Amino acid sequence: MMSGKKGSGPKKETRAEKHPAGAHAAKAAKAAGSPLQPKQILITDDEQYLGELLASQLQERGYKCVSLVSKADAYQWSLAHKPDLIITDINSPGMDGFQFLRLLKSHASTGKVPVVFLTGVASTEMAEQAKRLGAAEFVTKPSSLAEVQTVVERVLTARPHKRPR
Repeated sequence: MMSGKKGSGPKKETRAEKHPAGAHAAKAAKAAGSPLQPKQILITDDEQYLGELLASQLQERGYKCVSLVSKADAYQWSLAHKPDLIITDINSPGMDGFQFLRLLKSHASTGKVPVVFLTGVASTEMAEQAKRLGAAEFVTKPSSLAEVQTVVERVLTARPHKRPR
C-alpha cells in the first residue's frame, strides 16, 4: 500500500547522481546561470589518440565532447552543432590552428565560440598571435588534465555564450 505522505515515493535521481563525475560540470553550469545541460566541447588534434583521451577525460567530468582530427571536418561540425568551446592544436597537416581560428571567427555562427589552443610547440610569439586572433586561452603541452579542466571551466564561466538554435 502506498503512503499518502509527501516525498515518500521513489526518489528522482538528479543529473549529478546519475553521473557522479558530472557533478562538477553541473555546478559550473549552474554557476554560469545555464540549465544542467552539459556543455558541448569540440576537440581537434592531429594526434587522434590525444584528442580522444582528452575528450574521454572531459566527458567523465560531465561535458559532452567530440574529437576530430581534421580541421576542415571540425569546422564543418562546428557550423552544424555550435559547440560551447573548441580546443585545438596549432601544428597540423592541411589547415593549421591559426587558419582554423580565423575561419571560425569569420563566420557568424562560430565567431563567438571560445577557442583554446593546446599545443606542444609553443613560443611567446605564437601565444601573442593566438590572443590577437581571438583565442580565449593558450595552454602548452604537456599539461595536466587538472590544468586543462581549470582552463575549460574558466573559459566556459567567464565567457558564456548561448548556442544559436
